[in-house]
Amino acid sequence: MASIRAIPAGVPAAIHFRQATRGQVILGNAHPHWVVADEVALMHNGTLDMDLPEGSVDSDTTIFARGVLRPALSAQPGLLDSPEYAQALSESIGPHNRMVLLRRDGRFVTLNEHIGRHAGEFWFSKDPALAMQLSAARTPA
Repeated sequence: MASIRAIPAGVPAAIHFRQATRGQVILGNAHPHWVVADEVALMHNGTLDMDLPEGSVDSDTTIFARGVLRPALSAQPGLLDSPEYAQALSESIGPHNRMVLLRRDGRFVTLNEHIGRHAGEFWFSKDPALAMQLSAARTPA
């Protein structure tokens, strides 16, 4: 929490809590993923429709960040400024996935933003009330 409190007022920030659905629960699968080291980070909510390599401990998000986004954005850093590229990424991750790409300078791109919910200045990739209900339902009494 100290690192969250250290974010200066007015600076865009993203917070992501991950519930592991694919891949092992290891630090390498934790969000955010650095797509381009110290430049572009990624957070993802959903399950990407992709086959994981046999025996892999990596999550679908880790594989997508390293294998798809990192090569593209390393070769062409300006791609995130392209609405066409953002639209192509939205289509490639599928209609039930949400993804935020946050840049070091505070700018960000939200993929499939319409699936989430805005509440004032905040955007939730899932309805927070629904998320709390689901969490409560899964917690043993």
